[in-house]
Amino acid sequence: MATPARTWTARVVRDARTRTLAFSLLFFAVVYANAAGYRSTYPSAADRAKVVAAFAGNKAALMFYGIGHNLVTVDGYVVWRAGGIMAVFAGLFGIFAAARPMRGDEEAGRTELVLAGALTRSAFLAATLAGILVTVVVLWLAVALGAIAGGLAARGDPTALAPVARRT
Repeated sequence: MATPARTWTARVVRDARTRTLAFSLLFFAVVYANAAGYRSTYPSAADRAKVVAAFAGNKAALMFYGIGHNLVTVDGYVVWRAGGIMAVFAGLFGIFAAARPMRGDEEAGRTELVLAGALTRSAFLAATLAGILVTVVVLWLAVALGAIAGGLAARGDPTALAPVARRT
């Protein structure tokens, strides 16, 4: 049965479908390209160790991507490299995802119309946040599919986030 809250949630998801699809493709491509590219460019552990040594003192890489953990594995590299890039894009997605249903609808006068009906303010907010959550889950699925398509294990590597001994 379609309740007003479910209807509003569906509207939020429907309005975000183009943006969600675009960001999903971007997230999929970033994870897939990093995983497949690192694996094919540096196939052996010795090759990867050279890359890690080259990044060890690179201040620019540290500034853009943060401290890398277990970069000798493909999982660790993808977490470091794709995670750094996608953090920026995820922030942008969050701004875009929240601005239209929360502020844009208020400016257009749709919020007052909806609140004049069967939805309370708290139900309206909950339905809007539920719609945004659905779009975030779609992005999460795109990242997971990109990782699997890039050859990473579906369960992940528990050592990918383990700290690496740093030179001082």
